[in-house]
This record gives sequence, C-alpha cells and structure tokens, in this order.
Amino acid sequence: RRHPSARMAPASWAATLLAATSAVSLAALLEGCGGGGPTTRSTTLLTTSTTALSVTTTTRTTTTHHVRTPPLAAREMAELLNTQYMGFDAKDDSSPLGITISMAAQLESFYKNVFCSSMHNPVLGQTGCSLGRTDCRMSASLYNHKMSVSMNGTALLGLGRAVGFVFNQTMVENYFGKCSYIWDGASERKYNNGCGGGAPTEDCNSTGSAYQNICPSTGKTCTAHDEEVKDGFCQQFGGKFLVPDTHVGNPECSFPGAAIEYHGQDDWKPSNSNMRAMVKARVARNNGSDSEGPNIEKWNEIVIEERLLMPEVWFDPAVVIPAFVYRKSKDPQFKRSAKDMRDEFCKLNILAIKIPIIAIDNSVVVTSGLGPFVAEPEDEDEEEEEQEVKEEVLV
Repeated sequence: RRHPSARMAPASWAATLLAATSAVSLAALLEGCGGGGPTTRSTTLLTTSTTALSVTTTTRTTTTHHVRTPPLAAREMAELLNTQYMGFDAKDDSSPLGITISMAAQLESFYKNVFCSSMHNPVLGQTGCSLGRTDCRMSASLYNHKMSVSMNGTALLGLGRAVGFVFNQTMVENYFGKCSYIWDGASERKYNNGCGGGAPTEDCNSTGSAYQNICPSTGKTCTAHDEEVKDGFCQQFGGKFLVPDTHVGNPECSFPGAAIEYHGQDDWKPSNSNMRAMVKARVARNNGSDSEGPNIEKWNEIVIEERLLMPEVWFDPAVVIPAFVYRKSKDPQFKRSAKDMRDEFCKLNILAIKIPIIAIDNSVVVTSGLGPFVAEPEDEDEEEEEQEVKEEVLV
C-alpha cells in the first residue's frame, strides 16, 4: 500500500516529471496527481442448496486501480531528458540536477531487479536474503553533463551496463531517495537499507547483517538516529568521515536524502534532500584521479527506498518510471532488451499506452552542449516510415 505521506504529494511530482514540460504534457501529467489508490470491491452471492437446508456464501473480490497517467511520446521524452541532463549549473541552485537512472543487472525484466522481502514481487515472488545484502534497496546513479563523462566528453553509464530505467527526478529528491554517494558507495553491505555504516557480516541469519538491519546499540531495526547509521554519514551530517576526494583509498560516506529516516513507520515524513550538496561536492572533485582513472568518469550512487518506490509504481507507473533507456549500438540486442523490460512493466502495471524507450548515444560529445538522448524507431515499420519521411523532405 502507498505510504500516507504520498497522499500529500506536491503537484510538482507529476508536473515536473523531468523539470520542464510543454503545456500539453503538463496537463497530461497533472491528470495523475492526487491521493487514493487501488480499491477493492467484494460481492457476496447467496445460494441455497436443494439437498440441504444451508446457505453457501461466496465472496468475489475484484481490484480496480488509479487511472493511469499516459506516458509522454518518445521524441518529447528524449527532449526532456536532454534538457534535464544538460541543465545543471553549480552556481544556480534552481538548475536541474540531472537524471537518476538505474542501469539494470537483469536486462529484460524490471522486476528481476527488485529485491524486497516485505513485498510481493510479481515475477520473482517473495525474495529473500543473498549473502547478507541489504533489503529493499535499489541502486541508481545521477547523470548530467558534468559527471560520468569520459575524457573525450561523451556520456558514460554506470557499471558499463547497457539497459536501464529512469526515475521521476522530483520524487527521487523529495520522496523515495534515501541517500547518495559521490562515488560508488558499496551500499549493499550497509545498515539502514544501504544508507548507514557497514555491517560486519554476510551471514543472512545473523542480526549483524545488512539484510537483518538490526543495530547492535539498540537491538532494534536501525534508524537514522542510531550510531551505526550516523557513522556512515559524511562529517557535515554528523558522520565520521570527510567527503572523499577520490574513490580509491578513502572510506565512502553518504549524503542523507528524503527517505533517510524511513524504516517502515506510518508516521514518517520526508526529510530534506541533500542531493544538490552531493552533486556540488562531486563536480568540485572532477579534476582529481586515482588508480581507477579520472574522477569525472566515475559513477555516483543514489539509493532508492523500494518500500516507498513500489507502491507509487503501482499507483501511477508512467509518472514514476517515465522512460526505459538503452545504450545505442549497432547490436540490436540492447534495444530489444529495453523493449522487453518495458513491455513486461507495462503489462504488469496495466498500462495501455507504452512508456517510451530512449537511446543513449555515447558518441555524442555532451561537453559541446548536445544531449545524448535519442528517440529511435522501435521497430522496422517505424524505421521505414521515418526513412520515407526523410526522403520526402530531401526531395
């Protein structure tokens, strides 16, 4: 179910799906704003048996869902992604931070990348522990034209992966973003769902594992106020360590996000987002390097709280996940995988109009002012139609 605080979501969550929209898009996005959620109707049927004096009661339960906000068209989405990607300015606190994308380990299924034991997964069923890793955490990265960029000025994707999905940036910053790291934070082994200090064991059955998430100082579920969690914050937020100048040779520390204090409680309210501070700290270290290579080329880490994310996905999927992306390549497999992932997501979330899949062209030099997101035709028929239009224009 949706968290009660989601019903107080600002209209800008949908209206600023990617920080800037046309008037037409704005109207479409606002259609998905508001409270409520899936409703359940029960119908009781009374039947009398002819062979016995008894009444049989049958309950039929049907589930309805919130009206789905239609996704944007691919070309419009690509334009918005480029605007968001190219917009960050360290000197302007009103500028967009970029785009949060999770580059998927499992390329053809959104739900095979979701692991949260307290929620039913429609593809995997009930997930459990693996090597003591933290539960209900999704790892992503923030991308813009100032970071995760090659020395040649082209866009780089985290972990060298080729397919992923885009999050509503406003919701990342103000609702289900739990924390952020300027480099890879190794969050899978940390308390507080990836946003605390490191857990000492990989034993799934041990209360000391990140999966169990029990803080030794309290013997209870870790919260943002426990010393084992606060120790993992950057020093300016009460933690032990300074923001690391490089990835190699320094302990990683996190910037607490909107969901940092969420641990399943109904009376939770979002905290302040510190993501802009993370981005500024990261960009300020662009000129450094370590044994892994130049700082500017490295990915950062955004931790998403899945217990807040997934109810919103069901409530209005195209607002929460507005696009699926793939690395542009001569090999069509990446596009096919993105399409398969998108199709599964739309089917399971009852979306009649499909969310767009967008190419990321890593031959584009983003430092020259061009964005890397491209709306390519999805299939051969579209490709032929587009070619015919081009030929007509040339004539």
